[in-house]
Amino acid sequence: MNSNQSKPKVQGWRKGLLFGLIVAIGILNFGCQCDCEDATDEYYVKYEINCSGLVGSPIAEIIISAENGDLTFNLDHFSPWDTTIGPVQKGFKATLKVNVTNAVVLLYGYINVSKNDSPFALKASDGSESINDPISNVQLSYNIDF
Repeated sequence: MNSNQSKPKVQGWRKGLLFGLIVAIGILNFGCQCDCEDATDEYYVKYEINCSGLVGSPIAEIIISAENGDLTFNLDHFSPWDTTIGPVQKGFKATLKVNVTNAVVLLYGYINVSKNDSPFALKASDGSESINDPISNVQLSYNIDF
């Protein structure tokens, strides 16, 4: 009779040990979760320029911020221009500086940001208000914080 009574005790012991092990792993797993979501987010920055000439032949110097420093581009014609950089991390400061010489222009600059392959969203813009407001430079910045 002893062997018959010990089998249920051993099976109960095993079930209790297995249940305890599952609970312990669950507690450890829950306790080890971190807020790592921010670290895995990838952002892309799209810089855009729209320039319409009123008088002259423009020479535009465009400076943008990239992860490893500033990038400079030179344009010598009136046409839309854009470039995209990334991936960059949360906290990246996107800057756009445009200076046009040799022309009177209507100038518009835009900074757009995409998070984790989502559509680009406009984050900063500035430029000429009207044909009576030609400008020769634009400076924009946006700190990625979402």
